[in-house]
Amino acid sequence: MSNLEEKLHEVHEKKIVAQKWYTERINQLDAVLVQFFNQIAFLDQGPEQKSDIGSTVTARVNTKKLYWFEIVLSSAIATLGLLQNSVAVIIGAMLIAPLLRPIQGISLGIAKGETRFFLRSTKLLLQSVAVSVLVALLIAYVVPFQYETPEILARTSPNILDLFIAALSAIVALLALRFKELSESVAGVAMAASLMPPLAVIGIEIYLGNLGLAWGATLLFITNILAILIVGIAMFILYGFRPHKDDSHSVVSRGGVLFLLVLILSVPLTNSILSVQRKANYEELSSNLVEQWLLESFPNSELKNLKVEIPSRKELSVLAEIRLPEEVPIFYDALDIVEERLEQELKKSVSISFDIIRTAVISTGEIELELAEEERTN
Repeated sequence: MSNLEEKLHEVHEKKIVAQKWYTERINQLDAVLVQFFNQIAFLDQGPEQKSDIGSTVTARVNTKKLYWFEIVLSSAIATLGLLQNSVAVIIGAMLIAPLLRPIQGISLGIAKGETRFFLRSTKLLLQSVAVSVLVALLIAYVVPFQYETPEILARTSPNILDLFIAALSAIVALLALRFKELSESVAGVAMAASLMPPLAVIGIEIYLGNLGLAWGATLLFITNILAILIVGIAMFILYGFRPHKDDSHSVVSRGGVLFLLVLILSVPLTNSILSVQRKANYEELSSNLVEQWLLESFPNSELKNLKVEIPSRKELSVLAEIRLPEEVPIFYDALDIVEERLEQELKKSVSISFDIIRTAVISTGEIELELAEEERTN
């Protein structure tokens, strides 16, 4: 045997040893994971209960024409409710809750390590999302509409609290699979609250050309989906669903990827809620300072609807309405005083914009007296 053949044989032997070592380590890891799954399944169900749950989820993923009607109706109702700023109508869309089905399918597919079922459920979810956004866009095109309502804007700035709401909603929805005393309609509302309205907002904002706000709604939807899927996987494992021993590590890897994505998204979501808190603090401080200034300069005035906008890290804009008696003159030097006070207290460059609303008091007695004087004169 030549030296080259000896070296190739040696490399081959080392490769076999390495593969054997790797296989042993994977088998040991799978055994540990199986034991771990068995230990944490404190909601473990019997074979019949698990069969019922699995059959229910599988049947829901095997969609028929009715499912797509539900998707269209749910998206249409949610879109109209958002355009009308009607919470009641939006809740009506949530009662349909068709998106619950593919999400449960994805979670079950990951928990059991069934790749084919996981991919089929994922495909159904992506198709449902596309149809929902398209329906919202078409309705926004047909319905006369020129501005974003508060219900729409509320879904364009997600924060970390939305993630927790989605996770808690998922727990309710997954518990309803096993515990029938939990109303499925309640579970559907809990899940749909996190999903269909943001999809409708995406379609509306795309139609209006506000891609920044559309991205905000998209971020909210993605955040909610990831939180729901992680909770769904955990709940199915707690129910006693577990993958084949050889697929245990794939369940952990897929769940780990989802968890990592949630951690990454939690950074901007946390910054978002911190920004809301900072803005609230600025508004409270500004309101106190402006009220104090009004008390000193214009005793009979009244402050209304003060808001703070933050165009940059070093700048603030303070907007407010001031109700001022019509006989009280405005001293513009006083505006410089309040602006200077705000800058000193807030440690930022401040611009103010006050809408002055003149007020007057007229009593019926004075009107009758004026009319009597006019009659005497005539």
